[in-house]
Amino acid sequence: MGKKKVPLSKAGYSEEEILREAAKIMRSKQTAPNPKKLSACPKCGNLYGVAEMRTHKPKCKGKLTAGAAIKRS
Repeated sequence: MGKKKVPLSKAGYSEEEILREAAKIMRSKQTAPNPKKLSACPKCGNLYGVAEMRTHKPKCKGKLTAGAAIKRS
């Protein structure tokens, strides 16, 4: 069995400490956006995000190769 959960106020923390810690956690979540997930185009090898890849693929003039070299822009 796991530990019995005790409210923070009964564990000896003041209300001010609880609110300060909660605000710090909320701020850290707001200021740290997820990094963009890039993938290589199968034709030209350039890196694009998901939305950019959808618009790029139909227009791409690169040759389709099995091992397209990944170019970092």
